[in-house]
Amino acid sequence: MRIAFVHPFMITPGGSEYITKWLCDQLASDGHQVTLFTMGYDETIFGSPNGKFAVLNLLPQRLTTVSARTAIRSCVFAAKRLAKDAPHFDCIIAHIFPATLWCHWARNFQPYFPPVIWLCQEPPRFLHWRMLDFNYRQRFPVRPIRLFIDCLHESRRLILGRLPAYLLRSLDIMAVSRLTGIIANSRFTAETVQRVYRRSALVCHLGVPVNHSFEFGERVIHSDQAELLYVGRLSKHKNIDMLIRGFEAASLPPQWHLRLIGLPDKKWQRALYQLVDRLRLKDRVIFSGMIPSYDHIMDAYQKAYAVVYLPLDEPFGLVPLEAGVNGRCVVVSDHGGPAELVTNGYDGLTVNPLSVPAIAAALSKIASSYDTAMRMGVNWRNKVLNNYTVKHFADRFLQLLNALVTQSATVHTLQ
Repeated sequence: MRIAFVHPFMITPGGSEYITKWLCDQLASDGHQVTLFTMGYDETIFGSPNGKFAVLNLLPQRLTTVSARTAIRSCVFAAKRLAKDAPHFDCIIAHIFPATLWCHWARNFQPYFPPVIWLCQEPPRFLHWRMLDFNYRQRFPVRPIRLFIDCLHESRRLILGRLPAYLLRSLDIMAVSRLTGIIANSRFTAETVQRVYRRSALVCHLGVPVNHSFEFGERVIHSDQAELLYVGRLSKHKNIDMLIRGFEAASLPPQWHLRLIGLPDKKWQRALYQLVDRLRLKDRVIFSGMIPSYDHIMDAYQKAYAVVYLPLDEPFGLVPLEAGVNGRCVVVSDHGGPAELVTNGYDGLTVNPLSVPAIAAALSKIASSYDTAMRMGVNWRNKVLNNYTVKHFADRFLQLLNALVTQSATVHTLQ
């Protein structure tokens, strides 16, 4: 099958970027002809395609980057480039906003356009936050007057250089309505898609690469390692302050540390540092910043005793799967994508991320029992290796993709 992927930018390390790269690699290895359309691809982060798949630049040659002034022109150019090459493919996979918009606009320049499938991480949160942030709004409720003021500001706030947010939201909904199909990364995301767009989505859980050089038996966890690990952005949605409070309330022995890997949001960074100072945890909560490569992150997992991941309204989350590949026990939120994968008490713990006592109890449970953490880590690793590797993900994805493309061909034939 000739498959085109469309991702806006492949220049920063992130979940959607890694998923696109892994899927392109795997489908190309399985014999499919894969092309990645993007406005930037950083080989120092994602490695060279090495001839497995092609990378085509959607950015105009006169531009080296996209600014607010050139955003609309760049999007139109991307749409025209997609329209030019679209007939050469059996289907197009749009991943991450505004890829769906580009494909929508490209239809206006090309009479024949192949089926377009949206690989949905989640609807763009900055446009549809009122429909997405249910648990987040419990934590940080929005007063009616504040909501009214935000609506007034939204009419003036410009996105993509020229378009107000309310107009862009309407364009997003229109673009999604014309898609051939939607493949969501979790049931949680599929339900969100239904609320926002009134469209059903097929569910395809993601997968992560397997580190074949690491054998679980070569490095088991020990209580004297005493390091709990979090990986991801340090933002309000990731619920880091509640994790820190839960760590303090657990009253673990002094040799236990909480390591936070990821860059904090600028507005949230000072509040986190102040919280750590107030709780007198400066020597026990370690802000490691951003780790430069994926291999270094895997090494951090192997050094950890357990991994704690408690975001609010998380659509999926690769962190628990990466911990599982490395045989680490996980503590995750009891809602969202992670809760669909982890069986509480068997291969991990699910807790209410809004409850400090619940978080503290979960941390105390795994920290006080090496056998429990070891057993759940082994069970979780087995589940990930048997269900959630990149190969499993690609097989599931291709099966759903074939079904959607066949269905689209049948509809066109009947018409």
